[in-house]
Amino acid sequence: MLPLPLLNEQRCTACGDCVRVCPTHCLEARPGGPWLPRPRDCVACGLCMRVCPEDAIRLDLYYVENWSFKLDLIVLLKTVRVVLGREGAY
Repeated sequence: MLPLPLLNEQRCTACGDCVRVCPTHCLEARPGGPWLPRPRDCVACGLCMRVCPEDAIRLDLYYVENWSFKLDLIVLLKTVRVVLGREGAY
């Protein structure tokens, strides 16, 4: 599981620099700033974070820094529930 970019909406000026540099095009522009409509496409390269002039984007490192068997089990159980319940299906 890769860390995903998190946006601080108070700091974001919606300049679009992060959207332009994203190599996988997983970020899209919207009036309030970028959003991540395709999180599975994100490769956690950090380019969006580096080009942001307002330092409004950071990578969510919670999973990476707090990895444990228990956390993996929780993620796995939630995944099974979502898949069987067909939540978020197209």
